Amino acid sequence: GLLSQFPALASLSHPNVLSYRAVCADDTPVFALVQEYCYSNLSRFLAQHSSSHHPTLTLSEKDIDDVFNALDVNANGKVHYETFFRGLKEHEWVASRLGLLTCSLEERLEVYPA
Repeated sequence: GLLSQFPALASLSHPNVLSYRAVCADDTPVFALVQEYCYSNLSRFLAQHSSSHHPTLTLSEKDIDDVFNALDVNANGKVHYETFFRGLKEHEWVASRLGLLTCSLEERLEVYPA
């Protein structure tokens, strides 16, 4: 499955794949944030191939690091998915950086079971 591919994904070094932060459940990453895909922007690709268009949100690597580090309370490089979503709702500056002040969390993020 996808989870078994994460060691390979973590070791990728390619100009079209930027570094990512993983949101973890226990010791196994559940999903990763990746900026570039197939010589284009993944957000743009998904928006163009989606039945409903949502405005694009661009975050700098510093923004992503700031959000992740604020939610990584144990400073171990891991954030449980429940902590991640609770943090998005509880930290107004996180919500602002992720564009969640003008709409609900549920409107901006889709969660799929692992």
